Amino acid sequence: MYEHLAECCVFVAGKRNIIESVFLRVAEFCVSTVDNGTEKIFRFIDGEAVVRAVDVGILMRVGATDVISYYGIRTALEGSILEVAALPPEGLAWHPVGQRQSTATDPTNSPPEQRLKLAVSGLRRAEAPFQARTPVGPKST
Repeated sequence: MYEHLAECCVFVAGKRNIIESVFLRVAEFCVSTVDNGTEKIFRFIDGEAVVRAVDVGILMRVGATDVISYYGIRTALEGSILEVAALPPEGLAWHPVGQRQSTATDPTNSPPEQRLKLAVSGLRRAEAPFQARTPVGPKST
């Protein structure tokens, strides 16, 4: 399990095309990648990221063994998403896994509880495999 773990749900249209573009951009920085269609897994030396399509948009989860790797992986994802989706930076709000997301990040007028429920249900399906993985590469001290 990773020491630094956070998630972000981005509410966008055209999520499949955005995920493919992010996959192509971020894959060059990875040790390995896994393409499961609408879910992409990026493995780095000291962490990993999962990007997947959910009913309301794109769900991203980043886990890393140290804070520098965590922010590096997160920055690679954010930069790719912001460039491809033309989102304002306020559209990305990261929070610790399991914590409720701020409704300010939901640009639509539908009830935020409904959108959050859908995002969390998609997240819970991916949660157990993500937390069970061990870091790739040698452990740094």
